[in-house]
Amino acid sequence: MSKWATLGHSWAHVLYTALLLAVVLLASLGFSSTRVRSSARPNLAESKPTVQATQGYINPTFLTSHTTAPFDSSGGDLIVVCASSHEGVTMTPSDSFNNTWITGAGPTDTTTGFDLRTQVWYSKTPTVGPGHTFSLNLSKLEPLVISLFVVRGSNVSAPIDAISTIGDDGGSKMPYVVSPNIMTTRKNELLIGFAKSSVSENWISGSDYSAQGEASSDFLDAETQLAATPGSYNSTFALSSSGTWQSVVVAVRPPTDRSLLRSEQQK
Repeated sequence: MSKWATLGHSWAHVLYTALLLAVVLLASLGFSSTRVRSSARPNLAESKPTVQATQGYINPTFLTSHTTAPFDSSGGDLIVVCASSHEGVTMTPSDSFNNTWITGAGPTDTTTGFDLRTQVWYSKTPTVGPGHTFSLNLSKLEPLVISLFVVRGSNVSAPIDAISTIGDDGGSKMPYVVSPNIMTTRKNELLIGFAKSSVSENWISGSDYSAQGEASSDFLDAETQLAATPGSYNSTFALSSSGTWQSVVVAVRPPTDRSLLRSEQQK
């Protein structure tokens, strides 16, 4: 073998050794192609809406404007509100961040028993942050109760899968609340149940539901459940006293691939 051939072979060996060492070094620092691919996309099967924050409000004073205490809505991508008053009053929502509010159910009045008037609103992809307040302006002087949920991890394009009508006891005053049914269409939907009573209650949430005390009061209670599989669901509560009641349940969709991408772009 010539001197030049021997020299070329030596340089090739040195270059190969250097490249091999570089590959080992990059892999040890976390630059392997396997690691990049494994973290490139979230697992949609594990994605589900969760409660980020809650706020309750009760005021027996007859007012034309009611405002919650400040709450921190940071991280939320949906806000759901249920409120109840009386006498056919018109309730107009607003908040300190000037979000758009959509009526989800109601307003619905009871037709027998004590007069109740309940309504549900939601705001999708809202402006959020600390010091957030929610207000309802009333068309006449009335007391008011409010239950508010900030949700994280919803489908930002279409967050609400279903909202029931606002049901009532039909004049029976039975101490057990059952909302109208809804049909969910996807796995891992967040159910939010609300119930309003004409009298002060010690509330007990239904089977498979978790009580949400910070969103509740003696007269308006709230509960949540993760609906793992699509199907028919309602919201239930046990009451400590007999009274006129209304109830409604909301199903929040989990994110899709496209809505996850849109949510990331909005951060």
